[in-house]
Amino acid sequence: LSDVKDQMKLFSMYYNPYPLWVHPRDGMIHPGVRNCGTVTRRPTGSNPNMLQVKKGKTREIYLPRYDDHIIIAADFNGQELRIAGSEARDPVLIDCYTGGGFRTDEDGMVHPIVKDVHSVTASSFAAEIFRSHGMSIGKISYEEFVALRKGQGGDQEKAIAELCRKYAKMVNFLIIYVGQASTLAMNLGMPVRFCEGLMTTVFQAYPRLAPWQEEVISFGKRYGFVKTAYGNLRHLTADIRSRNGWERSRQERQAVNFTVQGTAADILKVVMTAAWDTKLFQETGAVLMAPVYDEAVCSVPAKNAYEFCQRLQSLMNVTPPGHAIPMMAEFSLGLSWGSLHELGDNPSQRRVESTVEGLLSGRVEYAKAS
Repeated sequence: LSDVKDQMKLFSMYYNPYPLWVHPRDGMIHPGVRNCGTVTRRPTGSNPNMLQVKKGKTREIYLPRYDDHIIIAADFNGQELRIAGSEARDPVLIDCYTGGGFRTDEDGMVHPIVKDVHSVTASSFAAEIFRSHGMSIGKISYEEFVALRKGQGGDQEKAIAELCRKYAKMVNFLIIYVGQASTLAMNLGMPVRFCEGLMTTVFQAYPRLAPWQEEVISFGKRYGFVKTAYGNLRHLTADIRSRNGWERSRQERQAVNFTVQGTAADILKVVMTAAWDTKLFQETGAVLMAPVYDEAVCSVPAKNAYEFCQRLQSLMNVTPPGHAIPMMAEFSLGLSWGSLHELGDNPSQRRVESTVEGLLSGRVEYAKAS
Protein backbone atom coordinates (compact mmCIF):
# COMPACT_ATOMS: atom_id res chain seq x y z
CA LEU A 1 0.00 0.00 0.00
CA SER A 2 2.86 2.35 0.82
CA ASP A 3 4.52 1.67 -2.53
CA VAL A 4 1.25 2.23 -4.41
CA LYS A 5 0.73 5.51 -2.56
CA ASP A 6 4.24 6.67 -3.50
CA GLN A 7 3.67 5.82 -7.17
CA MET A 8 0.30 7.55 -7.24
CA LYS A 9 1.95 10.66 -5.81
CA LEU A 10 4.58 10.56 -8.58
CA PHE A 11 1.86 10.39 -11.21
CA SER A 12 -0.20 13.20 -9.70
CA MET A 13 2.80 15.50 -9.17
CA TYR A 14 4.98 14.72 -12.20
CA TYR A 15 3.97 12.23 -14.86
CA ASN A 16 0.42 13.45 -15.49
CA PRO A 17 0.78 17.28 -15.30
CA TYR A 18 4.25 17.77 -16.82
CA PRO A 19 3.18 17.03 -20.43
CA LEU A 20 0.47 19.67 -20.08
CA TRP A 21 3.07 22.36 -19.28
CA VAL A 22 5.12 21.89 -22.46
CA HIS A 23 5.43 25.20 -24.30
CA PRO A 24 4.01 24.97 -27.85
CA ARG A 25 6.91 26.94 -29.42
CA ASP A 26 10.07 25.42 -27.97
CA GLY A 27 8.77 22.11 -26.62
CA MET A 28 10.15 22.79 -23.13
CA ILE A 29 8.68 23.38 -19.69
CA HIS A 30 9.30 26.78 -18.10
CA PRO A 31 8.90 26.59 -14.30
CA GLY A 32 7.69 29.70 -12.52
CA VAL A 33 9.58 31.12 -9.53
CA ARG A 34 8.34 33.80 -7.14
CA ASN A 35 11.25 35.62 -5.53
CA CYS A 36 9.50 36.20 -2.17
CA GLY A 37 6.86 33.49 -2.12
CA THR A 38 6.75 32.90 1.65
CA VAL A 39 6.64 35.03 4.78
CA THR A 40 10.29 34.11 5.36
CA ARG A 41 10.99 35.70 1.93
CA ARG A 42 12.16 32.42 0.45
CA PRO A 43 11.29 31.65 -3.18
CA THR A 44 8.44 29.38 -4.23
CA GLY A 45 7.73 27.69 -7.55
CA SER A 46 4.81 26.68 -9.74
CA ASN A 47 3.92 24.82 -12.94
CA PRO A 48 6.04 22.89 -12.06
CA ASN A 49 7.42 23.66 -8.63
CA MET A 50 11.15 22.91 -9.04
CA LEU A 51 11.70 23.66 -5.37
CA GLN A 52 9.76 20.57 -4.32
CA VAL A 53 10.96 18.02 -6.85
CA LYS A 54 11.82 14.79 -5.06
CA LYS A 55 15.43 13.63 -5.31
CA GLY A 56 16.15 10.68 -7.57
CA LYS A 57 14.46 9.67 -10.81
CA THR A 58 12.08 12.62 -10.90
CA ARG A 59 15.01 15.05 -11.12
CA GLU A 60 16.52 13.24 -14.11
CA ILE A 61 13.99 14.88 -16.45
CA TYR A 62 15.68 18.24 -15.77
CA LEU A 63 18.33 18.39 -18.49
CA PRO A 64 20.86 21.02 -19.67
CA ARG A 65 19.42 23.86 -21.74
CA TYR A 66 21.65 23.13 -24.76
CA ASP A 67 23.51 20.10 -26.10
CA ASP A 68 26.94 21.47 -25.18
CA HIS A 69 25.87 22.27 -21.60
CA ILE A 70 26.06 20.34 -18.36
CA ILE A 71 24.16 20.81 -15.10
CA ILE A 72 26.05 22.49 -12.27
CA ALA A 73 24.34 22.62 -8.89
CA ALA A 74 25.93 24.76 -6.17
CA ASP A 75 24.55 24.47 -2.65
CA PHE A 76 25.52 25.80 0.76
CA ASN A 77 27.16 23.41 3.21
CA GLY A 78 25.03 23.25 6.38
CA GLN A 79 23.58 26.71 5.77
CA GLU A 80 20.85 26.72 8.42
CA LEU A 81 23.10 25.31 11.15
CA ARG A 82 25.80 27.83 10.24
CA ILE A 83 23.29 30.67 10.53
CA ALA A 84 21.89 29.36 13.81
CA GLY A 85 25.40 28.96 15.22
CA SER A 86 26.33 32.52 14.37
CA GLU A 87 23.04 34.01 15.55
CA ALA A 88 23.30 32.10 18.84
CA ARG A 89 27.03 32.78 19.16
CA ASP A 90 27.36 29.15 20.15
CA PRO A 91 31.04 28.31 20.73
CA VAL A 92 30.68 24.64 19.79
CA LEU A 93 28.96 25.29 16.47
CA ILE A 94 31.38 28.12 15.65
CA ASP A 95 34.31 25.81 16.36
CA CYS A 96 32.78 23.10 14.14
CA TYR A 97 32.89 25.39 11.12
CA THR A 98 35.86 27.65 11.81
CA GLY A 99 38.14 25.93 14.31
CA GLY A 100 39.69 23.32 12.04
CA GLY A 101 41.96 25.59 10.00
CA PHE A 102 42.64 24.88 6.34
CA ARG A 103 44.07 22.12 4.19
CA THR A 104 45.62 22.13 0.72
CA ASP A 105 44.74 19.31 -1.68
CA GLU A 106 46.97 17.65 -4.28
CA ASP A 107 46.01 20.32 -6.82
CA GLY A 108 46.99 23.18 -4.53
CA MET A 109 43.41 24.22 -3.78
CA VAL A 110 42.72 25.44 -0.23
CA HIS A 111 39.73 24.08 1.70
CA PRO A 112 38.46 24.90 5.21
CA ILE A 113 38.47 21.92 7.57
CA VAL A 114 35.01 21.55 9.11
CA LYS A 115 33.52 18.97 11.42
CA ASP A 116 30.43 16.97 10.53
CA VAL A 117 27.94 18.71 12.82
CA HIS A 118 25.55 15.76 12.82
CA SER A 119 28.38 13.55 14.10
CA VAL A 120 29.21 16.15 16.75
CA THR A 121 25.59 16.00 17.89
CA ALA A 122 25.49 12.20 17.70
CA SER A 123 28.62 11.84 19.83
CA SER A 124 26.84 13.69 22.66
CA PHE A 125 24.28 10.88 23.12
CA ALA A 126 25.83 7.92 21.29
CA ALA A 127 26.90 6.18 24.51
CA GLU A 128 23.26 5.93 25.61
CA ILE A 129 22.21 4.43 22.27
CA PHE A 130 25.03 1.89 22.41
CA ARG A 131 23.98 0.89 25.93
CA SER A 132 20.38 0.43 24.76
CA HIS A 133 21.77 -2.12 22.29
CA GLY A 134 23.44 -4.04 25.13
CA MET A 135 26.92 -2.62 24.60
CA SER A 136 28.69 -1.16 27.61
CA ILE A 137 30.55 1.93 26.48
CA GLY A 138 31.60 5.20 28.11
CA LYS A 139 31.35 8.75 26.79
CA ILE A 140 32.30 8.97 23.12
CA SER A 141 34.32 11.85 21.71
CA TYR A 142 33.76 13.25 18.23
CA GLU A 143 36.95 11.61 16.93
CA GLU A 144 35.96 8.25 18.41
CA PHE A 145 32.49 8.52 16.90
CA VAL A 146 33.90 9.28 13.45
CA ALA A 147 36.16 6.24 13.79
CA LEU A 148 33.15 4.07 14.68
CA ARG A 149 31.29 5.32 11.59
CA LYS A 150 34.27 4.26 9.49
CA GLY A 151 33.95 0.72 10.85
CA GLN A 152 37.02 0.71 13.07
CA GLY A 153 35.02 -0.82 15.94
CA GLY A 154 33.29 -3.50 13.88
CA ASP A 155 30.20 -3.83 11.70
CA GLN A 156 27.70 -3.69 14.55
CA GLU A 157 29.30 -0.59 16.03
CA LYS A 158 29.32 1.04 12.59
CA ALA A 159 25.60 0.31 12.12
CA ILE A 160 24.73 1.79 15.53
CA ALA A 161 26.89 4.86 14.85
CA GLU A 162 25.03 5.43 11.57
CA LEU A 163 21.74 5.12 13.46
CA CYS A 164 22.97 7.71 15.97
CA ARG A 165 23.85 10.12 13.19
CA LYS A 166 20.41 9.61 11.63
CA TYR A 167 18.84 10.54 14.96
CA ALA A 168 21.22 13.51 15.29
CA LYS A 169 20.29 14.94 11.90
CA MET A 170 16.61 14.95 12.83
CA VAL A 171 17.34 16.45 16.25
CA ASN A 172 19.57 19.21 14.84
CA PHE A 173 16.96 20.57 12.45
CA LEU A 174 14.20 20.16 15.02
CA ILE A 175 15.88 22.06 17.85
CA ILE A 176 17.00 25.08 15.79
CA TYR A 177 13.33 25.64 14.91
CA VAL A 178 12.02 25.12 18.48
CA GLY A 179 10.47 21.74 17.68
CA GLN A 180 8.85 19.60 20.36
CA ALA A 181 9.88 16.21 21.71
CA SER A 182 6.50 14.82 20.64
CA THR A 183 7.31 15.72 17.02
CA LEU A 184 10.71 14.05 17.27
CA ALA A 185 9.10 10.97 18.82
CA MET A 186 6.70 10.71 15.88
CA ASN A 187 9.53 11.12 13.34
CA LEU A 188 11.81 8.59 15.03
CA GLY A 189 9.11 6.19 16.19
CA MET A 190 10.55 6.39 19.69
CA PRO A 191 9.00 7.12 23.13
CA VAL A 192 8.47 10.80 23.97
CA ARG A 193 10.46 10.47 27.20
CA PHE A 194 13.43 9.10 25.28
CA CYS A 195 13.24 12.02 22.82
CA GLU A 196 13.00 14.54 25.65
CA GLY A 197 16.23 13.17 27.07
CA LEU A 198 17.80 13.25 23.62
CA MET A 199 16.94 16.91 23.13
CA THR A 200 18.14 17.84 26.61
CA THR A 201 21.49 16.22 25.91
CA VAL A 202 21.85 18.06 22.60
CA PHE A 203 20.98 21.42 24.16
CA GLN A 204 23.68 20.75 26.73
CA ALA A 205 26.14 20.04 23.92
CA TYR A 206 25.35 23.42 22.31
CA PRO A 207 25.06 25.70 25.36
CA ARG A 208 23.97 28.89 23.58
CA LEU A 209 21.15 27.49 21.40
CA ALA A 210 18.37 27.45 24.01
CA PRO A 211 19.26 30.87 25.53
CA TRP A 212 19.40 32.39 22.03
CA GLN A 213 15.95 31.07 21.18
CA GLU A 214 14.59 32.58 24.39
CA GLU A 215 16.26 35.89 23.51
CA VAL A 216 14.66 35.93 20.05
CA ILE A 217 11.23 35.14 21.51
CA SER A 218 11.63 37.77 24.25
CA PHE A 219 12.64 40.37 21.65
CA GLY A 220 9.60 39.49 19.53
CA LYS A 221 7.23 39.82 22.49
CA ARG A 222 8.67 43.19 23.42
CA TYR A 223 8.87 44.83 19.98
CA GLY A 224 6.35 42.86 17.92
CA PHE A 225 8.85 41.82 15.24
CA VAL A 226 12.04 39.85 14.64
CA LYS A 227 14.74 40.47 12.06
CA THR A 228 17.36 38.77 9.93
CA ALA A 229 21.11 39.40 9.98
CA TYR A 230 20.58 41.77 7.05
CA GLY A 231 17.97 43.79 8.97
CA ASN A 232 14.81 42.61 7.22
CA LEU A 233 11.80 42.39 9.53
CA ARG A 234 8.90 40.06 10.09
CA HIS A 235 6.06 41.48 12.13
CA LEU A 236 4.49 39.01 14.53
CA THR A 237 0.82 38.69 15.38
CA ALA A 238 -0.73 39.35 18.77
CA ASP A 239 -0.56 35.59 19.37
CA ILE A 240 3.04 36.05 20.53
CA ARG A 241 1.53 37.38 23.80
CA SER A 242 -1.50 35.06 23.85
CA ARG A 243 -2.51 33.15 26.97
CA ASN A 244 -3.35 30.23 24.69
CA GLY A 245 -0.23 28.06 24.82
CA TRP A 246 -0.73 26.54 21.37
CA GLU A 247 -1.20 29.91 19.64
CA ARG A 248 1.72 31.47 21.51
CA SER A 249 4.13 28.60 20.85
CA ARG A 250 3.32 28.70 17.13
CA GLN A 251 4.31 32.37 16.95
CA GLU A 252 7.42 31.68 19.01
CA ARG A 253 8.50 28.96 16.61
CA GLN A 254 7.85 31.24 13.64
CA ALA A 255 9.90 34.01 15.23
CA VAL A 256 12.97 31.77 15.55
CA ASN A 257 12.28 30.19 12.16
CA PHE A 258 12.32 33.59 10.43
CA THR A 259 15.62 34.56 12.03
CA VAL A 260 17.27 31.56 10.35
CA GLN A 261 15.28 31.02 7.16
CA GLY A 262 14.88 34.75 6.54
CA THR A 263 18.64 35.18 6.70
CA ALA A 264 19.02 32.23 4.31
CA ALA A 265 16.58 33.92 1.92
CA ASP A 266 18.56 37.16 2.16
CA ILE A 267 21.80 35.32 1.36
CA LEU A 268 20.23 33.81 -1.76
CA LYS A 269 19.16 37.27 -2.93
CA VAL A 270 22.61 38.71 -2.20
CA VAL A 271 24.21 35.95 -4.30
CA MET A 272 21.75 36.25 -7.19
CA THR A 273 22.15 40.04 -7.24
CA ALA A 274 25.95 39.70 -7.26
CA ALA A 275 25.70 37.17 -10.11
CA TRP A 276 23.72 39.72 -12.13
CA ASP A 277 25.98 42.65 -11.27
CA THR A 278 29.13 40.72 -12.22
CA LYS A 279 27.50 39.40 -15.43
CA LEU A 280 28.25 35.83 -14.39
CA PHE A 281 25.58 34.24 -16.58
CA GLN A 282 26.02 36.58 -19.52
CA GLU A 283 29.81 36.16 -19.72
CA THR A 284 29.88 32.38 -19.21
CA GLY A 285 26.80 31.61 -21.33
CA ALA A 286 25.16 29.86 -18.38
CA VAL A 287 21.43 29.70 -17.68
CA LEU A 288 19.92 29.80 -14.18
CA MET A 289 17.31 27.05 -14.12
CA ALA A 290 16.07 27.84 -10.59
CA PRO A 291 17.19 28.94 -7.14
CA VAL A 292 16.19 26.01 -4.91
CA TYR A 293 16.34 27.38 -1.34
CA ASP A 294 20.05 26.89 -0.55
CA GLU A 295 20.98 25.68 -4.02
CA ALA A 296 21.41 27.23 -7.47
CA VAL A 297 20.73 24.82 -10.34
CA CYS A 298 22.35 26.02 -13.57
CA SER A 299 22.87 24.91 -17.16
CA VAL A 300 26.47 25.77 -18.07
CA PRO A 301 28.55 25.38 -21.25
CA ALA A 302 30.91 22.47 -20.62
CA LYS A 303 33.92 24.50 -21.78
CA ASN A 304 33.22 27.18 -19.14
CA ALA A 305 32.50 24.84 -16.23
CA TYR A 306 35.61 25.65 -14.20
CA GLU A 307 35.34 29.40 -14.70
CA PHE A 308 31.69 29.27 -13.68
CA CYS A 309 32.43 27.25 -10.52
CA GLN A 310 35.23 29.58 -9.46
CA ARG A 311 33.22 32.75 -10.00
CA LEU A 312 30.08 31.42 -8.33
CA GLN A 313 32.14 30.10 -5.40
CA SER A 314 33.49 33.59 -4.74
CA LEU A 315 29.94 34.99 -4.76
CA MET A 316 28.42 32.30 -2.52
CA ASN A 317 31.14 32.26 0.16
CA VAL A 318 29.64 35.28 1.91
CA THR A 319 29.58 36.06 5.62
CA PRO A 320 26.31 37.68 6.76
CA PRO A 321 26.65 40.89 8.82
CA GLY A 322 27.75 40.18 12.39
CA HIS A 323 28.21 36.45 11.80
CA ALA A 324 31.23 34.45 12.90
CA ILE A 325 30.62 31.55 10.49
CA PRO A 326 30.98 32.14 6.72
CA MET A 327 28.89 30.35 4.13
CA MET A 328 30.60 27.72 1.97
CA ALA A 329 29.39 26.55 -1.44
CA GLU A 330 29.82 22.98 -2.68
CA PHE A 331 29.50 21.93 -6.32
CA SER A 332 28.03 18.97 -8.17
CA LEU A 333 28.18 18.31 -11.93
CA GLY A 334 26.07 16.05 -14.09
CA LEU A 335 24.16 15.45 -17.31
CA SER A 336 20.88 15.90 -15.43
CA TRP A 337 19.78 17.34 -12.12
CA GLY A 338 19.09 13.83 -10.88
CA SER A 339 22.54 12.36 -11.64
CA LEU A 340 25.19 14.61 -10.13
CA HIS A 341 28.82 13.97 -9.19
CA GLU A 342 29.80 15.79 -6.00
CA LEU A 343 33.08 17.73 -6.16
CA GLY A 344 32.87 19.58 -2.84
CA ASP A 345 34.03 23.13 -2.23
CA ASN A 346 36.55 24.98 -4.37
CA PRO A 347 37.19 22.15 -6.87
CA SER A 348 40.40 22.42 -8.88
CA GLN A 349 40.51 23.00 -12.62
CA ARG A 350 41.91 19.50 -13.15
CA ARG A 351 39.10 17.92 -11.17
CA VAL A 352 36.35 19.93 -12.86
CA GLU A 353 37.69 19.33 -16.37
CA SER A 354 38.28 15.62 -15.81
CA THR A 355 34.73 15.27 -14.46
CA VAL A 356 33.33 17.16 -17.45
CA GLU A 357 35.35 14.99 -19.83
CA GLY A 358 33.99 11.87 -18.17
CA LEU A 359 30.43 13.14 -18.38
CA LEU A 360 30.71 14.06 -22.07
CA SER A 361 32.35 10.78 -23.01
CA GLY A 362 29.49 8.97 -21.33
CA ARG A 363 27.01 11.06 -23.29
CA VAL A 364 28.72 10.22 -26.61
CA GLU A 365 28.68 6.51 -25.83
CA TYR A 366 24.99 6.72 -24.92
CA ALA A 367 24.21 8.53 -28.17
CA LYS A 368 26.02 5.86 -30.18
CA ALA A 369 24.22 3.08 -28.35
CA SER A 370 20.87 4.75 -29.03
